[in-house]
Amino acid sequence: MKSLKAKIFFVCILCICLSSNGFTLEIGGILQDNTSLKPENNPHILKSTLTIPKDITLNIEAGTIIKVQKGAKQIMIYGNCNAVGTSDAPIIITSDELEPKSGDWDYIEFHQGSTGTLKYVTIEYAGEGGNKSLYLHSSILLDHVTIKHGYIGIEIIGSAAPTISNCEIDNMAEYGINASSSGNYKIINSSLNGNIGALNISLNKNNPIITGNNYTGSGNLESAKIAGTITGEMSFDNNVMLDGSVSVAQGATLTINPGITIFAKKATSRLMIYGALYAKANGNTDRIIFTSDEFEPKAGDWDYIEFHQGSTGILKYVTIEYAGEGGNKSLYLHSSIIVDHVTIKHGSIGIEIIDSAAPTISNCEISNMTEYGINASSSGNYKIINSSLNGNIGALNISLNKNTPIITGNNYTGSGNHESVLIAGTVTGEMSFDNNVMLNGSLSVAQGATLTFNPGITIFAKETTSKLMIYGALYAEGNGNTDRIIVTSDELEPKAGDWDFIEFHQGSIGILKYVTIEYAGEGGNKSLYLHSSIELDHVTIRHGYTGIEILDSAMPVIQNCVITDMNSWGIFSKTNKKIELVNNAIYNNGSGVYTSGIEIDARKVYWGHESGPYHPDLNPSGQGNEVSDNVVFEPWLKLEKGDLNGDNKISLADAIIALQICVDSRNNELLFLSSFINNKAVLKTAIYITMLIANSE
Repeated sequence: MKSLKAKIFFVCILCICLSSNGFTLEIGGILQDNTSLKPENNPHILKSTLTIPKDITLNIEAGTIIKVQKGAKQIMIYGNCNAVGTSDAPIIITSDELEPKSGDWDYIEFHQGSTGTLKYVTIEYAGEGGNKSLYLHSSILLDHVTIKHGYIGIEIIGSAAPTISNCEIDNMAEYGINASSSGNYKIINSSLNGNIGALNISLNKNNPIITGNNYTGSGNLESAKIAGTITGEMSFDNNVMLDGSVSVAQGATLTINPGITIFAKKATSRLMIYGALYAKANGNTDRIIFTSDEFEPKAGDWDYIEFHQGSTGILKYVTIEYAGEGGNKSLYLHSSIIVDHVTIKHGSIGIEIIDSAAPTISNCEISNMTEYGINASSSGNYKIINSSLNGNIGALNISLNKNTPIITGNNYTGSGNHESVLIAGTVTGEMSFDNNVMLNGSLSVAQGATLTFNPGITIFAKETTSKLMIYGALYAEGNGNTDRIIVTSDELEPKAGDWDFIEFHQGSIGILKYVTIEYAGEGGNKSLYLHSSIELDHVTIRHGYTGIEILDSAMPVIQNCVITDMNSWGIFSKTNKKIELVNNAIYNNGSGVYTSGIEIDARKVYWGHESGPYHPDLNPSGQGNEVSDNVVFEPWLKLEKGDLNGDNKISLADAIIALQICVDSRNNELLFLSSFINNKAVLKTAIYITMLIANSE
């Protein structure tokens, strides 16, 4: 009897009862000495709270069964508790009820400073009054522990850093594990299945390791719910649910592994990157997806992802959808990360590029935005290449900030603003466009910079103040009339003066070839101002006030051009250089050509009538556009009846060519194709047919 008292001694009296299997040990109270519970005394009946004080050890041997009577009964550990079972002889802590259920008894709690190991232990039917089955304030070891039929399986609190491995937690009315500890705990290779929620993590400037787990059948879309700040290395290889803001601190790294989904639970859910984020999948079959947790998701269900200044990262084969709460953007980029094969859809604005960020955005798809696919005001030389920005209110909005982004190979099908790039600001380096462009105010090309418009694109002008100011170089060269570059109004019913002008300043250079400029001249401005000696070839200028104004010492080359439907002059020259107009058509304007004094050679020009231009002294019978003094206009390009009959008959093949010239015209403009048609009769026939059409309207 003395040896028994040496092993087990409580403040309360222990009862040892005889059962059919031997002794049944009733336990409870405060443990006074180091003690072992053995399977030969099964079942051990816990009738009241059992407390293991500091410096006391309770060992529970393999195969031991502890049955807890109904009510607020707990096992409170301040000292050390080792419950080490085996796969063949697990330790079971369960209800004493004949028909047990969740909440029959209270909980087990490891307090701060306690130590212990739970291995091959089953804890079931705990959680009375909504308590957790197991509270961990200390860094103990749990291995092959099964917790089931409760409210929350494990609560990790304080600064506890337990290791939880190979465990099973299921059939919880709330979460499998709830963790708010600031310690770097580990939850690895465990199954948290069939719970209302698998794992709820409130990060507290810590770096838990959570890997290799399984959340099958648990709520919150079988994901780990998370909020707070990551301060070290952390990775996700299971689905995650953002429960508010998750931040990656400066110097920290978050890695999201292929194939997982990050759900956003709240409208305020966001991911804030100050350190590094790497979300890289291997292709479309294992994409990483950021999405809403709503059953019927919609744009604005959650907030955004934001890479702050100084952050780094890669997004590859990632989908971001239903973000943009309150009109926010889906993805904010203050830093120069890599965005490749990323799909962004159903939001307000897909990507906002800000500050001095110079990200590379390639092979991406941005669609179904209620505003722009990408909005960029960064001063960095970012790249947007080989991407589709389709079906948005606007594709791309660029406010240049003395930078030179690379924007090429993109597709804007179905996006507003005429499927174009909205742009304003100053180009300071080499920049080219191979998609439609919309001027959203003034676009300048700085001295030493070069802007290139590639064949076939249209430059729309959105505002009456929209203008193109060239101090460096502009090259706009189409490949013929079927691949012209067009600068025009964005109005549904365009008219003269819808937008401002194009101006080549002194010292600028450039070529305009197979270009159409129309509906410019806001407030009576000219459509094209030339202070420098650029080349104009096969340029059409129409529907404005004055077509071209030549100033300073400019001596441009103007050939094969059409200037028509101007309210005032076709060409107005103030230059101090002699100008030659070669093979042009200047007709149907208020007046034709004016010079302030320096002679203009305007021979080989068609003036809209075979009688030539009107001049009160030199050609008073001319019915074509008027010319001023010092304009040399004889001989002019004439139409004669013989061009269609008699001596100058043309073949059927040539007639078809002439008709095709007219068909290729836009709104019956004259397209001078003499650069590749040498037959003068064909050219004159085309002119004649065009005029017949114009006169019949």
